[in-house]
Amino acid sequence: MADVVLDSYTSGKGAAYMLADIHPSDEVARPSAQGQSFKFTTGADKYYLKKCTFYLGEQGSPSGTMKAYLYAHTGTFGSGGMPTGSPLAESNAWAIYFRFGLSKTVTFTFASPHYELEKNIPYCIDAILYSGTVDGSNYVKAFGDMAAGSIHHGNKNIYENGSWSAQSQDIEFQVYGEEVPVVKVRAGLNIPQILPLIC
Repeated sequence: MADVVLDSYTSGKGAAYMLADIHPSDEVARPSAQGQSFKFTTGADKYYLKKCTFYLGEQGSPSGTMKAYLYAHTGTFGSGGMPTGSPLAESNAWAIYFRFGLSKTVTFTFASPHYELEKNIPYCIDAILYSGTVDGSNYVKAFGDMAAGSIHHGNKNIYENGSWSAQSQDIEFQVYGEEVPVVKVRAGLNIPQILPLIC
């Protein structure tokens, strides 16, 4: 089955939020993660997490690799949501590269076995500086909204100085999934069948 967009926000390029330390950041005002809380409320009950995107750019000449992490959610969804615990899923690494310095949509893919996302459950998806050389003058930018107050139904989060914090803005992102087949057993037969869920 084809991948479908489970949740997204793609209308916010008015602000650039820095990724200026290798995760986990122990520096003030030099985040190592920028992300968004999200959930899906329509479609199937479960989807495999296949990929996500962020709209990224550069300041100066950052180098290294980035990954996307999926986290469980804590706090009030839409205003105080932020990651908690260890990552639930980790994407393949992306080598930082911006041709001619141009910002672009970057896709992070998740390898099998894929994490199963559940309907109406909030999560956090974050772009993480995984390795490399960055500082206050050479860093990656994650684009989002400048205005406070939720436009997307989730909210932005960052990791800096040893902890997560929620922010009232939103960041550009997309989360894609593939429907998890539903296993049903026909009456009178003890033979499970994998059938697509029809909504």
